[in-house]
Amino acid sequence: MQNLTATKTLGEEHRRVWPLLDNLASIAESLSPGSADEASIRRCAEAVQKIEDELDIHLLREEKILFPPLEAFLPRDSGPLAVMLAEHEDLRSDKAKMKELLTAGPGASASLRETALRFVSVLKAHIQKEDNILFPMAEMHLSASDKERIARELPEFTQVG
Repeated sequence: MQNLTATKTLGEEHRRVWPLLDNLASIAESLSPGSADEASIRRCAEAVQKIEDELDIHLLREEKILFPPLEAFLPRDSGPLAVMLAEHEDLRSDKAKMKELLTAGPGASASLRETALRFVSVLKAHIQKEDNILFPMAEMHLSASDKERIARELPEFTQVG
């Protein structure tokens, strides 16, 4: 992975999470409002955990390593960076809500279904924006030294918190 550019590395992480999102959507769509069975809730919890394992570090890598040098040409409080950061917060909020609903049991299945499907939709759209807009902008505008530093730092950033 160290021969990849930073944006290609982050794009690879997107491709790893995409099938996990498809799996979560499939599980969420199968939840019967108000009467989901324990096995479905457990499968949903496992799907959310797998996504969390991939997503938490990815979001922090973007926020701590990629986004700061982008601020030289993209303001943090408006435009693409502001949108990405707002969506990161929305995703974190929906993930926390899903985890809370998972502990509420089968009676919360309608809310869990709605939240999970919204999470999947927002994250898929977010990935598309990064892959098709933000990452090409980064490749175009970042200096060679910034690109090298970011590519070097990404694999070293492995801990959440």
